Amino acid sequence: MLLGRLLFGGYFVLAGLDHFTRGARFSSLVTAGGVPVSSALVMIAGALLVLGGVSLVLGLAPRIGLALLLLYLVPAAFTLSAFWAAPEAARLAMSGQFGLSVCLIGACFALLAVSVPWAFSVDELLRRRWPSWPQMHHPTA
Repeated sequence: MLLGRLLFGGYFVLAGLDHFTRGARFSSLVTAGGVPVSSALVMIAGALLVLGGVSLVLGLAPRIGLALLLLYLVPAAFTLSAFWAAPEAARLAMSGQFGLSVCLIGACFALLAVSVPWAFSVDELLRRRWPSWPQMHHPTA
């Protein structure tokens, strides 16, 4: 679980940082996709990705982190990767991007089903130190 968290969460942290370091390029791509207020949305998207990724890497409130990632992934998949509306030349690349987005969305939903605290997580350490630390129970528990 720890290695998966590091890889999966780390992917989002790096993607989010990329939104900050190459914001102008992302803004032009988003604007070309027909999304208004692109520069502000790129920064918000970067924040969602970094916060969600850090949450998963650390195992600190992972359900909140997953919700932040889904808040980015679902709209991005259907606006920025809308291959069905793309010109023929871009359709193949965009369909691959859409498929990746769907896989990441599915992985987020799968991780929502994992009980917390996760092993080797900050949440687990905090609960050991302070038993009254808030615990988000599994929805079926």
